[in-house]
Amino acid sequence: MMFAGLTLANVLGVPFGTALGEAVGWRNTFWAVVVIGFAAAFALYAWLPRNMPTPRMKLIHEARSLGSTQVILAMLISVVVSASLFGVFTYITPILQNVTLISPHAVTLMLLLFGIGLTAGNFLGGWLGDWKLMPSVIGILALLIPVLSLFTLTSAIAGAGGRDDLLLGSAGLRADISIADARRQRGSAGTQSRLDPQSGCIQPRQRGRRMDPAVSP
Repeated sequence: MMFAGLTLANVLGVPFGTALGEAVGWRNTFWAVVVIGFAAAFALYAWLPRNMPTPRMKLIHEARSLGSTQVILAMLISVVVSASLFGVFTYITPILQNVTLISPHAVTLMLLLFGIGLTAGNFLGGWLGDWKLMPSVIGILALLIPVLSLFTLTSAIAGAGGRDDLLLGSAGLRADISIADARRQRGSAGTQSRLDPQSGCIQPRQRGRRMDPAVSP
């Protein structure tokens, strides 16, 4: 249930923050987070009970638990999982926009779907962990490997298609420019210059029309 709050934040907060950043800029998104943080702090102060019995504990005794291998491994798993999750949030938006070439509005929808999957996976993973812990952990990680590999493969294919479209578009633009240059050259080919032997002035000569050499430009 505790991690359900984090996953719900990913469902609602990440798409909302992305849409807000696209609309008003990323700096205002941080200010919105500040406002939400003050609201959360006020809610905790207002609704948490103040007469909860707390057992006495010694900080030194708690610090000694950091020397336990099991505690260190559990903390390392939490760090790696959190780093991988926020690594996805760091790169998924540029990948969706620059590689798969989808609109910012579609990116928000994709992040919403991603958050829904996180929420459903959180409850499903908790249920599977209560059922059979280690087989569930190993099985879920084994499923993630082909999923992430498929994501990498499809992103590369989509990126290659986008680059091909860009190359084709630039080639067409260069062809249009070349055609326009050729037309300008053909249009200017009919107008040439000649030196008038009587006046010593340079006079234009147009194809199909004879200029009077006595008239200076």
